[in-house]
Amino acid sequence: MKPSISLNLFIRALTILSLCAGLIGVAGLTPRSAQANVQPSCSTTPLFTNGTFITGENNGAGGADTSSPPSDPFHRGLGFLVDPTQLQTSFPSGSPRRARLADDFTVTSNGWRPSALTFYAYQTYAISSSSSITGVIDLRLWNGTPGEGGEVIAGPVDATITNNQWTGVYRAYSNDLGNTDRPIMAVTVNWPFSITTLLPGTYWIEWGMAGSPSFTGPWVPAVSFATSNNARQLDLTSGEPGTWAPRGDYDVSDRIAEFPFVICGDTIPTPQITSLSPDQAVAGGAEFTLTVNGSGFIDGTGSDRSVVHWNGSPITATNFISSTQLTATIPASNIATAGTANVTVVNPGNLTSNTAPFTITNPLPTISSISPATTVAGSGGFTLTITGTNFVTNSVVRWNGSDRLTTFVSSTRLEAAISASDVATAGTANVTVFNPTPGGGESGAVTFTINNPAPTISSISPATAVAGNGGFTLTITGTNFVTNSVVRWNGSNRTTTFVSSTQLTAAIPASDVATAGTANVTVFNPAPGGGTSNTATFTITNPSPTITTISPATTVAGSGGFTLTITGTNFVTGAVVRWNGNNRTTGFVSSTVLTATIPASDVATAGTANVTVFNPAPGGGESGAATFTITNPSPTISSISPATAVAGSGGFTLTITGTNFVNGAVVRWNGSPRPTTFVSSTQLTAAIPASDIATAGTANVTVFNPAPGGGESGAVTFTIQDNTVGSPQQYRVMLPLITR
Repeated sequence: MKPSISLNLFIRALTILSLCAGLIGVAGLTPRSAQANVQPSCSTTPLFTNGTFITGENNGAGGADTSSPPSDPFHRGLGFLVDPTQLQTSFPSGSPRRARLADDFTVTSNGWRPSALTFYAYQTYAISSSSSITGVIDLRLWNGTPGEGGEVIAGPVDATITNNQWTGVYRAYSNDLGNTDRPIMAVTVNWPFSITTLLPGTYWIEWGMAGSPSFTGPWVPAVSFATSNNARQLDLTSGEPGTWAPRGDYDVSDRIAEFPFVICGDTIPTPQITSLSPDQAVAGGAEFTLTVNGSGFIDGTGSDRSVVHWNGSPITATNFISSTQLTATIPASNIATAGTANVTVVNPGNLTSNTAPFTITNPLPTISSISPATTVAGSGGFTLTITGTNFVTNSVVRWNGSDRLTTFVSSTRLEAAISASDVATAGTANVTVFNPTPGGGESGAVTFTINNPAPTISSISPATAVAGNGGFTLTITGTNFVTNSVVRWNGSNRTTTFVSSTQLTAAIPASDVATAGTANVTVFNPAPGGGTSNTATFTITNPSPTITTISPATTVAGSGGFTLTITGTNFVTGAVVRWNGNNRTTGFVSSTVLTATIPASDVATAGTANVTVFNPAPGGGESGAATFTITNPSPTISSISPATAVAGSGGFTLTITGTNFVNGAVVRWNGSPRPTTFVSSTQLTAAIPASDIATAGTANVTVFNPAPGGGESGAVTFTIQDNTVGSPQQYRVMLPLITR
């Protein structure tokens, strides 16, 4: 392997010379002094020159340059012909036939994009008057030395000669520098290989004439001699496949030739990106076309072109627009997730541009529905399903602005774990979805309603109270109580304390249990949800009354009706005074005083009456009895009839007139009771036996009313007259009888 000759040396060797008509007489080229070397027709920069073939400057015909063998005056032609029909039979002995040539070149820097090849050759023997050569050159490209391990990597391919021109140099013998029989021509073909870019390394070009060139005679390459040359020639003299061997221009084995040629083209540039359009997209969007603006973009096929890379992976659908613009089709899968993608352009040889960031933004999420949309406070944690659009893999469900553990199901569905503490208390919660940056943001809120449960009462304690006993704390046991549950007493709220979801306490004032009866106890849970529980009945019982005193406690039988005042405890509205077990019209004065109307009939007769107080149900009952005493009056006698009797006149009925006589009153005769008949409270009759008046005298007549009360009246004198004959009384008595 050898280094390429510098471009300056090549240009110096091929300094443009004017074609001079008549310089070469036979060939129609007229030698002219100061003839300039002609540079090959390269529309792009010469990339490589394989040495100069000039051995004498300005020492040829007309001042042209010459390329001449160093000593041997006899020139052997090297065949540059492939087509057997073009073989010449007049070649000098030992000339190679059907020969092909090869020489190497080294690609440096970033690599090359060749556009043309220029070879140098001259005609021998049968020079025509034409200075142009047309035809086809057959070419192969090797990756190493032919015949020494190299392999053909492109070709064979036939390339049509696109341009030829005289170089201003003659091939001449060293002893005949003015010879113009062999003008050296520069023959150019366009780069013919499918490999359009060459990466750094050493390659070999093999070439030979093909088809039917428009000249006769061998077409011999110009040669260059240097200290180390390595050109090869394929010798087909002995038949196919031939052998590759170093060759010189003549039979001097230590003079290996170099076959000059020029490769035109450009080095592979390192691409640069200046902008992307668009430079961002929304995650989850559709396939789109990305326009990459910059410089150093190259066209080609396969890997021999600029290719857009997305995060280091090639986008095969890259289109070359110009050296400053590419387009690439970006599949939807490349923008499925938000983030930043690195966009680069890679030229052959892995020449990579600067990185241009492409931003994939998260979309703004929307919520269309949540399920469930309500729950009962205290019912425990659950999974919330959110349906909407533009959800991404790292979307987060927020509950009143706080993140909740979220599971991505699809771009239209998320699931979130809602804890029991999130729904412990009734109210509403704002449910949103947050997509992180880039882009993203928070959705509009959807309201989740946490309803209070409907409470239930299983028991109350106490369940009863005695009317008038005063206020107390009521304990309610049940389910679904919440912090703002309210105990209601007959529908009215009472001051309530939340103990737990199964227990409340309520302050019940004395006024609520002042009167016996029943109260409806309920629990009310406020909205949302909530409602009123079942009813628990609270019984307010009347107390058991007691009597301490009655006033009056006694009366005189027959003294007429009166108002009885009963003093005691636990009297209630509706309490009834009972007289010997019979209700009496009762007036409630206070819980310690009642009045009762006692009719005259209740005290018409002496005795005792049991006075009680009865409190009606619930509770209540009858008090112990207080004794009311009805005393008999103290009788008085106003008269007796008869008031006298004759001794021995026999028994009789005595009529006693007076007051305060009672049934059971007894007429006493000298202190001894006599059978008495109660006629009225003012009259009695008594059977007075004859023995009571057998002897003249007086008797004390009294009336005795028995206990209670009663007593004996004052005495009235009954006179028993003497029954002696002639006595004035007898006569007076008998007179009426006599009259009769």
